[in-house]
Parts: sequence; C-alpha cells; structure tokens
Amino acid sequence: RYPLGDEFTLSLVNKYDNIVFEHHTKEEEELHTYYDKSFYKKEVEFGPQILRKSLAIVGVTKSIVDYEIKRAGLVSKSKFVHLNGINSENTGLFHKQKPLLPINLLSVSSFQPWHGLDRIIKGLGNYTSPEEFRISLVGSGPCLNEIKSLIHERNLSDYVSLPGNFSSKEIAEIAAVSHLAVGSLGLHRIGLEDACPIKHREFCLLGLPILFSCLDDDFPDSLPFIYRVSADDKPIDFSSLKEFIIRL
Repeated sequence: RYPLGDEFTLSLVNKYDNIVFEHHTKEEEELHTYYDKSFYKKEVEFGPQILRKSLAIVGVTKSIVDYEIKRAGLVSKSKFVHLNGINSENTGLFHKQKPLLPINLLSVSSFQPWHGLDRIIKGLGNYTSPEEFRISLVGSGPCLNEIKSLIHERNLSDYVSLPGNFSSKEIAEIAAVSHLAVGSLGLHRIGLEDACPIKHREFCLLGLPILFSCLDDDFPDSLPFIYRVSADDKPIDFSSLKEFIIRL
C-alpha cells in the first residue's frame, strides 16, 4: 500500500526498480483536508517522482489509477485496478431477532471529514420523530468533537451514542442488533466519485444493508440491500431511509 510521498519513499524507489504501490485514495486531495499541511506539501513534492519511478500503478478504482497517471505526468505506464477484499475469518456473523422500532444504525469510522457523519446527525435532527432511531457511532478521530457538538445542538443525545473504539468481535455484536450500516457519505469532499471502502465489504459480510453515497463497483444500486444517496453535503432524509428499511 502506498505509504505517502516523502524523501524516504523516493529513496526506496530510486534504489529498487521493482516496486509496485497500491493506491486507495486521491492523496493530494485527501491530505489537503488535514490541519497539518506538511504531509500535503511532501506529497506534492515527492509523490509524482515516486509514481514515475515505480514499476506499475495499482488502484482500487479506475478513477484513482487515472488520477495517479495524470499527476505523475505519465503518458504510458503499466496500470491495474484491484478492488479491495477482506478476510472473512476475521468477521463473525451473528443472528438476532430485531424489533422494527427503534431502527438501529451502526457506523464504524475514524471520524474523518470524508466519512460524512455530519450528514447523519443533521438528517436525524431534521426528522420529526428521532426517537424512532438509535445510532451507534463507533470509533474516534479528528471530527469527534464536531459530531459531539452537532449532537448537543440538535438535542439528539438520547438517540446517538459515541461508544469509542471497539474490537471486531464487539462490532459484530452491535451489528447483530442493527438494521443498517452507515458507509462512506463524504468521499466527494476529497474528490472521489467512486471508491472501494473496506468497511462496505465488512458490513456486507455481517449481513447488514448499507447506506453510502459513492459509486462502488461491488455494490451497484440494483442490489436490494444498498441505499445510495447523493454525493453531496445534504442531510440524510430519514423518512426515505425508514421506508427503505421497512421494505427490507
């Protein structure tokens, strides 16, 4: 996996001519969202040089591969698309009976802007009957305080929990009583129209329908357990979301 651009990675590809990196994001776009811009500046300086020196370019989507080719200024280069996969042995499937109400949503993230958790909180705040939902936002990260503030401002503390970081087994236990998993809702913020999030695949293995906004080749809209919303900053429409869950 591509470790980001710096002088050490550049020295590595200068020394060895058989290195292939796999890219999971549009690095410059993502790093530009960080408060600390030092990673972004190094990526701009060293990234294109590293790409030109690498043996081939691999990305988890075609748009990422095309992005890497363009920013490296390459006309021709060996390139491949390799979708993400997961280890099924690390994920257990639990079956439990679930009452229809309240509707339980599960999110697992590192609380980054591109996860779009604010869309969930704002959407629930706009919904006339928030007591019909319970949302577990598992994880921690840079946007945690922003999400806490949103929950407080919208008076949603009774319906949204922030339990912190959980093990895979603990997440599977929460998934067993959940009706829907929240996937990536803000990847447009880092320039990604299509993506290949690992958590979409893990949620699927846990037997959960998935809410997300990007294009994902493994999960087309035609699948009945996929609820894909617009790739923008609009709050999630919980009325439509409830109808989707009831139809399932």
